[in-house]
Amino acid sequence: MYMAVHLRKRITPLIPKYLVEPPQSDVDNTSKIVEPEPIDVKELLNSLDVEKIEPGYLQGGRKQAIKQYQGFLDDKLEGYADQRNDPNMDLQSHMSPYLHFGQVSPIELAIQVQEKKGDGPREYLEQLIVRRELAFNMVHYNPEYDNIKCLPDWAQTTLREHANDPRPYTYTSEELENAETHDPYWNKAQTEMTKTGKMHGYMRMYW
Repeated sequence: MYMAVHLRKRITPLIPKYLVEPPQSDVDNTSKIVEPEPIDVKELLNSLDVEKIEPGYLQGGRKQAIKQYQGFLDDKLEGYADQRNDPNMDLQSHMSPYLHFGQVSPIELAIQVQEKKGDGPREYLEQLIVRRELAFNMVHYNPEYDNIKCLPDWAQTTLREHANDPRPYTYTSEELENAETHDPYWNKAQTEMTKTGKMHGYMRMYW
């Protein structure tokens, strides 16, 4: 089940059942962990022999996630339904990295957005629940999710038949990484990724 139209029919009726606040519990024991010595994270990173890229658009952590999301609800949600796919409009919630690293729960995001009016909440839940779960579903049930074998037979056949077609341009991995292609839109998407650490949702499909 790798198409949104199929998963949506099955998952939508179940949303009210699972979209509930998780129970809260009190910690009834005192931690015996000894406080470690303070760590200078920047100094530690600088000591590593790795390329130093520091996207500065978003700051990590739960507090920043909550701050970003509240700004989205207050200032962007109203236009989300109609203009979310326009990369020139900054109407994304920017929750992807926070969700990815577990700094915020999709349940709490969904509960908060449901309290708002208009078409924005419906469209946001489509992305947060249906599309997100569709990706998880694909990865869980298809062991070939990360290579060409995950594609339908007709797509694989087409790719094989045209594998040796002449192409106006070919690029090295370095040129692609540095956004040095002849496609200005692809370059913009790649540059956004390297500069900010994320890419506009609609441009991900193009990229």
